[in-house]
Order: sequence, then structure tokens, then C-alpha cells
Amino acid sequence: MSVQRRLAFEKFGWLAVSCVIALMMSTKVAFPAGGVTCASKDGQAELAVSMARLPIYAPSAATARLGEKRWASVPQFGEAELGSSQGMIEQDRFSVDFADKDMAKIIISLRVPSLAAGGDDGVPATLTFEDGVSRAALCQFE
Repeated sequence: MSVQRRLAFEKFGWLAVSCVIALMMSTKVAFPAGGVTCASKDGQAELAVSMARLPIYAPSAATARLGEKRWASVPQFGEAELGSSQGMIEQDRFSVDFADKDMAKIIISLRVPSLAAGGDDGVPATLTFEDGVSRAALCQFE
């Protein structure tokens, strides 16, 4: 390899690698780490979240329903679009929030106070949607 080619590769090779990493992070492409599916006990609300393992535990895709209204991180069938999201595991507590597409307000929150609690039917949780009503829910983790 000529000196010029080697220098060009050294200069632009790292730039290309950096761009690929940035693209992967911005599109939330990552190693799958499972997910969570929750349903309110009254049957009115549902949330399904795929999780990705980045340097943080991050929601990578989601669908949700409250009554007849539906949301999706990638709408395909007339759902409202979910905006940015954040997730956190601290000790044995789990939480995830989704903002609207304009990132003006949080429209869906899931709180699991103890991952160790629960039985065969699921882990107790609370789902809160933009209507402000907190609903008791059961979640299944993959």
C-alpha cells in the first residue's frame, strides 16, 4: 500500500468507523436484551417495549394502547408516533418513559417497584398514560 493510501485510510478510516457507530446509536441498533410486555388489570391499557443493551439499558422500540388509541415508535397502521424514550434499572426497580413525538411531554410511563415481586401471572407495575390515570398492571419480562 502506498504511503498516500495508507495516510488516507488512517485519516478517513477512523472517520468512517465513527460515522457507523454514530448511525447505529442514532437508529438505536444494538444488541437485543429482551423486553417487557405489560397489560393493565382492567384490560384498557397495554405496553410492549423491546430493550437494547447500549452503555445504558434503553428502550429500542415500543407499541402501546389505551382504549382505542394506539402508539408506536415506528407507526405503520395509523398509530400515533412515540417520541424519545428513556429507561432505567436501579437495584430491583425498573422504569421507562415515552415522550410525544415533539418531546414536549411524557405521555406514557411504566413503573415496576420490584422486579423480584410477582408470580406466574407477572410482575406488578403501574402504567400511566397522558390522561394522568395510573393503572395497576402485570408485566412479563423476556
